[in-house]
Amino acid sequence: MKRIFALLPVFLLLVITATAQRPQAPETQTAQERAHNSALRMKKVLELSDAQTTQVEAVILSRIEAIDKINADAALGPEAKEAAIQKVRTEKDAELQKILTAAQYSRYQELKTEREQRKNTSGGK
Repeated sequence: MKRIFALLPVFLLLVITATAQRPQAPETQTAQERAHNSALRMKKVLELSDAQTTQVEAVILSRIEAIDKINADAALGPEAKEAAIQKVRTEKDAELQKILTAAQYSRYQELKTEREQRKNTSGGK
């Protein structure tokens, strides 16, 4: 019984540490944090240089802010919001194409297509 009580604080410490290291849900992250995390993922997957990563992060941040602004606009209907968001995504993809090499942009497009297919097959989740 004493062993159990002796190990209880160690177990609790491990649980607290593991919980603290879990990344935040996107809903609780700021736009800057979301952009930074996305840029870091792209850096790893697309093998971006530090300069490219900085530029990509700026593009992602502007896209996130624009989409958040569109979603917050109560005057727009669902179809208008979707059209505006698609326009923002298209514009930002054009900016990314200027930053990335041809091979990096091609890989980015492949990953984007795979993500969309997974989204469609999983019922939008």
